[in-house]
Amino acid sequence: MKGIYYTTADIKTLFGWSSDDTIARRIESGFLPSPDIRGRPNKWIKANIDALIEDMTTEKDEA
Repeated sequence: MKGIYYTTADIKTLFGWSSDDTIARRIESGFLPSPDIRGRPNKWIKANIDALIEDMTTEKDEA
């Protein structure tokens, strides 16, 4: 996972999701932000996704 973007495949790996439908549902629910660059594959800025993962980890640690 090099570069400044995570691709659709990277997102599925990071969160352990198996399908693009899961990504679409997570975007619709507001859990995952819309891609910063739409295309094939979609791309998300790493810093935004890393912050989301950090927030999830912080909430888990506080519980």
